[in-house]
Amino acid sequence: MGYIKVSEAAEKWGISPRRVRKLCEENRIEGVIRKGKLYMIPKDASKPADRRISRRNFTAVFDDIDRKLKELSSMRPLTEGEVQRLREQFLIEYTYNSNAIEGNTLTLQETAMVLQGITIDQKPLKDHLEAIGHKEAFLYELSLLLALVLFILSAAKNSFMEIISPEASPSALRLSLILSTSDFIKSTPDKSKSDSSEKFSNLGFSSRR
Repeated sequence: MGYIKVSEAAEKWGISPRRVRKLCEENRIEGVIRKGKLYMIPKDASKPADRRISRRNFTAVFDDIDRKLKELSSMRPLTEGEVQRLREQFLIEYTYNSNAIEGNTLTLQETAMVLQGITIDQKPLKDHLEAIGHKEAFLYELSLLLALVLFILSAAKNSFMEIISPEASPSALRLSLILSTSDFIKSTPDKSKSDSSEKFSNLGFSSRR
């Protein structure tokens, strides 16, 4: 298998050398070999699809989404290990892209290594802390979102029970439990008026003016 330089790949695909290096850093080109600061690209490598959205490539983006959806559907149901791997891959790419926008110098591969607890030589401590902090912040937000979803589902279930079966709703069951364990003497509705009048009379008040 032969290899070409970044400049040759840029001329072949009609894009800038800077764009080709960016694709290499993101592992978007299969079979790329890195030698120091140089990238060696296979001659038969295909040009990656442009993920950047513009007015002209909306159709290409949607076609790519449909293709990936069909590919994912053909693999279902996913095993627990596959789901975990996809979660880790998403977290790595999400952390890398978010920090790269802010000027973080870690590559995608270096970001993955940092998230595994490995220190990268000749990289600022700030970049390491940004990657780790982003991961922890994302996991914390995810836990809050999960708690919020569970709260909303519980509230929706209670409201639904209030409508279809008021006597079996959580609020009715709680009230029934409180009344059943209370030491106070319960009064039926038809006796409430006479009971109230009797209690007022014992206190020296009259229920009538």
